[in-house]
Amino acid sequence: MKPKARLKVGIDILMTLLLSNHVFAFLNIHEGLSFARLLHMASSYWGFVLMSLHLGLHWGMLFGMIRRAGKGRKEASGAVKIFLSILGTVIAAYGLTVFIRRDLLTYMLIRTQFVFLDFNEPVPLFYIDYLAMMGTFIWIAYWLSALTRGKRSKTNGGSK
Repeated sequence: MKPKARLKVGIDILMTLLLSNHVFAFLNIHEGLSFARLLHMASSYWGFVLMSLHLGLHWGMLFGMIRRAGKGRKEASGAVKIFLSILGTVIAAYGLTVFIRRDLLTYMLIRTQFVFLDFNEPVPLFYIDYLAMMGTFIWIAYWLSALTRGKRSKTNGGSK
């Protein structure tokens, strides 16, 4: 950008900042901030859930990379696979109970205007709970994608 254009953009930004209280007075800033806070709260929780679901869609790819990284090792035994499946299911079940207990759906659907945090709760427990909730949505997306992948391969005559 040319120096003259930069100066014009800088002046425009400065004038907007200086005059914003007068130009945008009709917006009633306090109500706008209240709406922004609500939107931010809901968006944060929806983002958490949607990113976890997205991670679950790629979970199989992560397993594939781990499998390729350990090429020299033998394939995991059936007992290990069963153990990991049970462990994932237990984490998902615990995460679902935490999701219900912490009442995240009310924040996601803006049924309450404030997030209530227990500041006496140990910090590691807070993170364990949120990681378990993340595990729930990863588990849901992984198994739903596995089920749909299986149905797709059957309808396509076995080809993917």
